[in-house]
Amino acid sequence: MFRPLLVAAVGCLAVGCGSSRSTVGSTTSAAVSSTSGTSVGSSTPAPTTSTPPQPAAFQLVSWETVDQGVQSPRGQTLGAHELQVASDADWRAFWPTHSAQPAPSVDFAQRSVVGSFMALTPGSTNHTSVLWVERDANSDDLRVLVREHRLGPWAASTVRVTTAPFHLVSVDTPVSGQGTLAVERQALLDMEV
Repeated sequence: MFRPLLVAAVGCLAVGCGSSRSTVGSTTSAAVSSTSGTSVGSSTPAPTTSTPPQPAAFQLVSWETVDQGVQSPRGQTLGAHELQVASDADWRAFWPTHSAQPAPSVDFAQRSVVGSFMALTPGSTNHTSVLWVERDANSDDLRVLVREHRLGPWAASTVRVTTAPFHLVSVDTPVSGQGTLAVERQALLDMEV
């Protein structure tokens, strides 16, 4: 049976139609202040200097799938979200919240893990896929493009199966976990007649 798909146009994504963008984590910036020459209680403000942030230099990095499927307890309980795992300790803490199977091994000295989870969604053909990952050469910031395939809202009332799709990928770059994780989601809606 042929099921045409509707792909959200790039122009539509720019205004927020069919996509969402979220960030996880935080980036710290250091500002150096100098207080020499100013006494306590002085009305003259202390001169401050700060180093301007380096411009972003995002580059594609290679990745490979660690785990992908249509049922994760995390999506069922936490809804749609993303995560970044930077260490063995975080990986061991995360994995039991996702699966009862043994955790795959990841060398966090060389790699990191990024995951995308969909919320519990009607439809047996739903799935999510990481399309590309970029890393800022000047920081630990990662950008990820995720594509979600799901039934259109008009078909959901007739569907009796629900899924919570996920995709975990091992990224070919270690991170400290202090950078930001920016994820853009594109939605492909099933236009079944």
